[in-house]
Amino acid sequence: MKRYSQIKKEEKTKSIIQKFKEEILSAVTEFDTSRPSDQQILRISIASELSAINLYQELAALTDDPNLKKVILDITKEEKTHISEFETMLLRIDDEQIIENLNGKKEVEDLIGN
Repeated sequence: MKRYSQIKKEEKTKSIIQKFKEEILSAVTEFDTSRPSDQQILRISIASELSAINLYQELAALTDDPNLKKVILDITKEEKTHISEFETMLLRIDDEQIIENLNGKKEVEDLIGN
């Protein structure tokens, strides 16, 4: 018979995976079905990487195996690199995004300082 803690862990895992599936499905349904723009492709890619990071962090928190946790968290770091790669490409093709990034940075600095 399964222990209560094991059942709760399985329920949490199912919930995490379901949330990840919903996030990815939501991102993909935003595509222009005829032909997504390169900006859309990059934004969906960024959103997918963010969802993957959330998933991996939650899964790492569920495991009791320190080696598995270490590997999952290392993969999480790689996903952050992927975000940077996609953002770098986005900033090469979307001038408005460059302006809005600078505006966002200034707003944060105005609110909380350097």
